Amino acid sequence: MLNGKDVSHFVGSHEINVEGHMEVQAIVQKHVDNAVSKTINLANDYPMGNMEKLWLDYLPRLKGTTFYREGTRGFVDKDGKVLEPPLKSIPLKEAMYRFKELHSVSTEVINDCASGLCEI
Repeated sequence: MLNGKDVSHFVGSHEINVEGHMEVQAIVQKHVDNAVSKTINLANDYPMGNMEKLWLDYLPRLKGTTFYREGTRGFVDKDGKVLEPPLKSIPLKEAMYRFKELHSVSTEVINDCASGLCEI
């Protein structure tokens, strides 16, 4: 429960396997005429042979895909010092907590959106 609402049906991106990400994208893209952006998260040790097979299976149904291999984004200087740590997935509840903390949001509705209401 979050502010009295059941959010148990929501999951974070790291809780969906690679095939699940691709299936979601394939289903959504059937109903989009133009472009869709979807990042498919890969564990750092995910076998590229598995990715290759899935990609070839789903390629006819996808308009475009972005893949992110966990732990590969960041910046290390010439001396090996990590200046920007790699990105890593966090659970949905932690992401919601961080968002609310960063934006001082005490409810699930934000009143500074262009449309007037943005729901989290």
